[in-house]
Amino acid sequence: MLEITKNLLLKVVDQTRAAGQWTRLLVFLCGMAFLGAGCGGGGSGGINPEQPEPAVPPASKPEPTSPSLPPSLPPSLPPSLPPSLPPSLPPPIVTTEEEMRRQQYAAHQEFQNQPGLSQIKADYAYARGATGAGVTVGIIDTAIDRSHLKLAGRMSPQSQNAVGYNPDFSVCTGRDTQGICVSGRPPDHGTAVGGTIVANRETTIIGNLVPMHGVAFDATLLSIGIPLGAGSGPYSPIVLTGSDPIASDDTFATLFDTMNPRVTAVNLSFGFQGNIEDYTEQQIRTAFPKMIPALAQAGTLPASRTIHVWAGGNANNKKLGDGTAVSASSVEILPGFAARISELQDHTLAVVAVDENGDIAYFSNRCGIAKEFCLAAPGVNINVPIPNIICPVGIPNFKACYSKFRGTSLAAPLVTGGVALLDQHYRGQLGNHEIAQRVLKTANKEGIYKDDEIYGQGLLDLDAATRPVGGNRMLSGYSLTGPSSLESLSTLSLGPVFGDALKRGLAGLETATFDELDAPFFRPLTAYVYPTVSGIRLEDRLWSLGRDPRGTTSWKEDDFEFRMRLDRVAAEHQADLSLPGSGASVSEYQPGSFSLTRRAGNNELFVGLRNHPGWYFGLHAADGRTDSEADLIGAFTDDTAFANPFLSFARNGAVAGVSTDAGKSEFSIAAFHGAAQYGERRDNDNSKAMGMLAEYRLQGTASSGVALLAGWMREPNRLVGSRPAGAFGELGADTGFMGISARRRLTDRWQALVSAHAGLSRAEIQNPGMLHDLSSLRTSAFEIGLVGENIGGMRDRLAVRLAQPLRVESGDIGIRWVSGRTPDRQVRVETTTLELEPSGRQVDLELSWAVPWKGGYAHLAALTSRDAGHTRDEEDMALLFRYNRNF
Repeated sequence: MLEITKNLLLKVVDQTRAAGQWTRLLVFLCGMAFLGAGCGGGGSGGINPEQPEPAVPPASKPEPTSPSLPPSLPPSLPPSLPPSLPPSLPPPIVTTEEEMRRQQYAAHQEFQNQPGLSQIKADYAYARGATGAGVTVGIIDTAIDRSHLKLAGRMSPQSQNAVGYNPDFSVCTGRDTQGICVSGRPPDHGTAVGGTIVANRETTIIGNLVPMHGVAFDATLLSIGIPLGAGSGPYSPIVLTGSDPIASDDTFATLFDTMNPRVTAVNLSFGFQGNIEDYTEQQIRTAFPKMIPALAQAGTLPASRTIHVWAGGNANNKKLGDGTAVSASSVEILPGFAARISELQDHTLAVVAVDENGDIAYFSNRCGIAKEFCLAAPGVNINVPIPNIICPVGIPNFKACYSKFRGTSLAAPLVTGGVALLDQHYRGQLGNHEIAQRVLKTANKEGIYKDDEIYGQGLLDLDAATRPVGGNRMLSGYSLTGPSSLESLSTLSLGPVFGDALKRGLAGLETATFDELDAPFFRPLTAYVYPTVSGIRLEDRLWSLGRDPRGTTSWKEDDFEFRMRLDRVAAEHQADLSLPGSGASVSEYQPGSFSLTRRAGNNELFVGLRNHPGWYFGLHAADGRTDSEADLIGAFTDDTAFANPFLSFARNGAVAGVSTDAGKSEFSIAAFHGAAQYGERRDNDNSKAMGMLAEYRLQGTASSGVALLAGWMREPNRLVGSRPAGAFGELGADTGFMGISARRRLTDRWQALVSAHAGLSRAEIQNPGMLHDLSSLRTSAFEIGLVGENIGGMRDRLAVRLAQPLRVESGDIGIRWVSGRTPDRQVRVETTTLELEPSGRQVDLELSWAVPWKGGYAHLAALTSRDAGHTRDEEDMALLFRYNRNF
């Protein structure tokens, strides 16, 4: 039975929010420092007759005949419960676009006029894009006034009334002085319940009233109108005796057979009086032999069975005919059917009502023995539309168009609207039985809602229902139960050699991950691509300017030399390197690389720890053994300038080798082992690159020299510095590389430098995942430079370098991914092949100058990159200054 309070008039203040804009900041680094009715839903605004009609039965299906009239039944079984938090908490600080959208929905006047929406956290679902668009839900109730302003465009054209049932919404036998109908009120239960589900959300004020919107304000409502009794008088439980079905069993079966194939869920805010505890399974099956099979939908797969949402009943605090109190310890008989009839349990939801404080409403039945498929939703002071009596558009008095109701009849449509939001949010990919279970499992079970005898599975929570339950899984197999990895551990960490190749190749593609309940969540595949290095790393460049990358000589005696360098530890990593339990942070500087060399006759042995192996070869090797006026020591901001770029993949490890001097030529051979490339010196990854290389250097004359180098490198868990993980699988690679470097003195003060390297990588799948069919990769790099000393006769040095960092020149890779699922739990797999050559070719131009100044040296460098990160049209630039002086 509905309980009605006085009609409500509300005014709306339209609110808008200005969108923020992104700005760009160019930073130059200077100096030496580093710095009784249901509840409503939301959606698109305004009356929108152009909204596409949600799914309806195919045209090929025969149009069902109108059902005959059932006997008069009392309306408004229990509504749903509100949350335990007060409705007017201050909004949280906006931290994401989603949170901003949520606050915009929550600030809308129609949302605020329907407190039940905040209690069930509908604004969170709206912010995630769920408004009910494209979903059709049903209602079996008294007829709905389709001409109502709030229902325009929301009703399915297949809606119908039972045969012989012709409500007259215009009948009013008496009005008060304001023109409001006070007697002869037409049937309004169906209009109130239906409006709670789908009433339009207005974006502009119409007249002087924008009172409320439905839960699923973009959904479509298919209605079957039937007469319902008022449920007044003493409480009178239905009597189920004898062996004959009740008179309305056949009619009920026809109603459900008509509705079920057309809708995701059907709202049922009516029923027979009587506590389900007082009826046995046999009594129910005997009384409803046709209705139960229609409800069970035995010939339909669970994924396609319509969800039946029942109002739980308003029997609490009522009296029987003899004056004794009615037991409301469980829901009434129809919402309680699933407690006795097992085949109804996976697609039945019974709803009890809570008040505005979140407590069980004084009139509401409790869940009781139906607790496994019962939950709560708000059912007190629900603002609803009622049939148009005197409120068409253009007439100033809107009071008669809306009212406040209470009852479980209004809690149930909040849940029905919530089901529509979930169906849309998960793109129709969840089976209906899974949606029903998700509603129950994600309901708020904290605090008072732990009492399942009262609240069943808890309070409807559309925030929890639209976000992942547990950790999301990314599938690498072909089924929901197949191989998978945690989404948080599934990444494609790209080295700079690939540039934007994967970002560009994966643009517009979307993958699905799945939570513990197998619900899909969708993200762009590019969200899993993480570049390891991006742009000019100012701190590393500034640290290298004017310094010997190998460190300073700490000890030298006869044929022995020991070098050590200190590395600056970024502030954010200092705590990570502290001694456990010490409570003290490490120093800002920590020992970096070590090297030891020993000369024995014509041979020189060298060992390095955490050195770049390239510092022992090519132009760096020549610099280490001659007194050339123009060398590489500290000339550039990149401490790997003119070093073999492939050896950067093992710079945080160890190298050992020997060089043999044969007069005008020299031969070197070495083995190396390590991890990390430029910018990853502190990488704790156990996937170490290893390899060997040999170099032949022809010294030529004192003014020229050429070196030829060839080698092999094994990356057990990387591909040219890149590493997939998790569901993407694991890759390894063998890379063969070769290079040439040369120098020539042009004048007494100027020297030209050049180096070029190329490699061929053969990749292999080490752990199957989403990546497959890798081709060979061809890579290349080159550098050209000029270094001059004592240019102005003041012991200064000027250096210019033009360089292309290591880049993929050709190669491709296949990727397969799960893009979604079907309601019957089959996954959708897509595949594509990605070209690995990036869109641009990064070319760096660097100009540096060092000059004595105030007892020390001032270093100034300007850098610019065209197609930075091997990405077309990307630019990067920096200006650096450093001063050093020894005391």
